[in-house]
Amino acid sequence: MNEKKLDFEPKCIATGVGSLPFRDAEEACLKILKLYPVAPYWPQLPKISFLENMNAQFSEHIPNEIV
Repeated sequence: MNEKKLDFEPKCIATGVGSLPFRDAEEACLKILKLYPVAPYWPQLPKISFLENMNAQFSEHIPNEIV
């Protein structure tokens, strides 16, 4: 059996996509950078606008649905 060693070393870095309970985008980003300084994170802030809601963002192209 021919086994190859994988050159993969997990770093256990967190990432995030999702809603945060903030009304201020700058405050949300500062909190993210404090907690996860090297992690990619794309916050959604539904308390600012309905358009920040996950369902509003991803259901736009669902046939026969109006958001």
